[in-house]
Amino acid sequence: MAALTLSSSDRVVESTKYPTSSAPTSLPLPTYERPLSDNELSYFLPSRADGVNDMYLHIGFRASAGLLTERRLGLVWAILRGRHPLLASQVVMECGAYDSARFTYTPPGSANEALNDAMDTVEMRGIQYKDDLISTYLNGTRTLSASQLSALLVSSEPTLHADGEEWNVLFCATHFIGDGMALHQTANDFFKLIAGAASSEASGEEIKTHTEEELLAILEAEWIERWGSFKGAEKEAIQQASALEVAGMQPIPASSEMRLPQPRGKMHAAAVKVDFKNSESRLIGGHSFPKAAIKGSRKTVVKTISFDSVTTKTALKKCKAEGATISSALFALCNLAWMRTMDAHNLAISNGPSLPMMMYSAINLRPWLASTTTTPTPSSSSYWFLSVGYFNVILPTFSSTSAQASFWHRARSAKAQSSKYVKSPMLVARAQEMAKERGKRAKTWAKQDDDAEALQVAAQMKETGLKITPGQSQMLLTPPPSPGFGPKSASSSTSSAEKANHGGRPRMFSKIAKSARKSLSSLRQTLSSSIGKLPMSPPMSPSPSSKRLSFFSIASVASASASPKSPPSNTPPTPLISTVPPPSTTKTPSAALMGLSLLGNLDGTYAHATYSPNVTLHTLTTGSRQRSGGMLLFGYTFAGKMWISLGWDVNAFGEGVVQCFWAEVEKGVQEMLLAA
Repeated sequence: MAALTLSSSDRVVESTKYPTSSAPTSLPLPTYERPLSDNELSYFLPSRADGVNDMYLHIGFRASAGLLTERRLGLVWAILRGRHPLLASQVVMECGAYDSARFTYTPPGSANEALNDAMDTVEMRGIQYKDDLISTYLNGTRTLSASQLSALLVSSEPTLHADGEEWNVLFCATHFIGDGMALHQTANDFFKLIAGAASSEASGEEIKTHTEEELLAILEAEWIERWGSFKGAEKEAIQQASALEVAGMQPIPASSEMRLPQPRGKMHAAAVKVDFKNSESRLIGGHSFPKAAIKGSRKTVVKTISFDSVTTKTALKKCKAEGATISSALFALCNLAWMRTMDAHNLAISNGPSLPMMMYSAINLRPWLASTTTTPTPSSSSYWFLSVGYFNVILPTFSSTSAQASFWHRARSAKAQSSKYVKSPMLVARAQEMAKERGKRAKTWAKQDDDAEALQVAAQMKETGLKITPGQSQMLLTPPPSPGFGPKSASSSTSSAEKANHGGRPRMFSKIAKSARKSLSSLRQTLSSSIGKLPMSPPMSPSPSSKRLSFFSIASVASASASPKSPPSNTPPTPLISTVPPPSTTKTPSAALMGLSLLGNLDGTYAHATYSPNVTLHTLTTGSRQRSGGMLLFGYTFAGKMWISLGWDVNAFGEGVVQCFWAEVEKGVQEMLLAA
């Protein structure tokens, strides 16, 4: 059910600057809300400080003179924001109450208001080259925020071509509202609107694009379809739909987790958890790039190489002949480049050279989503929502006598591993469990970050002479993600009962957590006072984990010491701790060397012929604002060319190591994919 907050503001667009709607009436529409899912929360919480994972999609293109004006850009962007409410939404969260994070969306009260709102998120930067445009977004002040989840940046380059002017467009969006596939579909719709023909012309005549008036008519018609209706044949005014209709619909698209099939009963849910833990335990990886001795501030650089259509066809033909794909070959290329980089820099692997290397990648979950025919428009038609899962590819790192044979064997292995994961009947269940796990981790790390920041603020306040009472100092700290104690409880999600008791508001430790800590403290004191009175136990089997008493061992001792003493007997004394050695806590290394985002053939997404001859797309680069020490490689086909792109934090890794790795990737393409 929608919230009843109303939007009453209406900024009228001046007719001297923008075309205006013929129906200026503004309606006070409700504000709709939806809580963030676990996966969405795992992207939102780390983004709060500096925009980690804020996505971008850059497209370089040539356009006819006069096609890109501020008015046309604003109209097209307003149309897209109307079709996809998350682009125009905000995120609201009470301080420290991570489970209270929710999307809020207030529909524009008129087509004019929609245009005005869209113009606030469109920026024409004049002359700015591609590399500078991308670098400013990645390394400069954050463009997006919790109150602005998307933006459109456009720049030009002082280069003229026979087929038009040179332009750059940057589509920007936070990762918690969508993924790369949503970005690419948005770009395709953008170019269809900005350059597509309004109607078919007679043969031999020039094909005309939408005029500003026609774009405004589209915006107005789509707004009316969603939020109002015309009255009478004269179309004198817009009448608001009934309160029941407006309040009863949910324009914000449902999360991917809500659309995916759910476990069928408790036994199924238990089996899913066991399968997820087993699958995670099989992830083995012992390789990672060496970190810089002195780590500087984050600075992401992006290197991109492309291959012409003839070379691309040669690579595709080679992969097909070897029983592999371009995507699986990229896994093998990274494997080869890393082995050669280790040799060139004499890198020692702390976990042992026999361990394999692991890489992670994402998978589009949209094909597995349940039908959403019951979801009202416009959310049912929007492709803007986060729908990604994650899988890993593990390859060996030992050398072979035949580089070619070894390379293609590992490329086929990467293909087989990817195919096995996609075809697994447990794929959806694992994706659901991984989303829950990511949400728990994000809340735990967010609390650690928020508490550290709060203590720093308190220290600064004391230095400036501001008085802080003990109560105020404590309130600076965020509440724990959930009640309980110990690492496992600290990362678990808040229960529905707890939400009902606390209303999602910030709070200190719950009564349950306090009681548990008090009981544990009492048990420790009992053990301490009893340890000298009880006979010594036989020596334990040597185990590193036996140095610490488990909670259950402490409880057993406390229970024994609190009970009446039994008469002496000749039986051996009961040991303090069970003589059965606990399971080993030594974890198999599961470090991932890097991530790969394999987008496939993007020419299947972009309808190039639809925008021609008004617009010609020629360059595509994509990525996101990275965390400190981040690295991600992209592989895709666009405009008939094969592209490989690597973005990494240049100040986070050992000098020259990543540069050497990238050079080996380039050499590997020539040696493995293009060799006769």
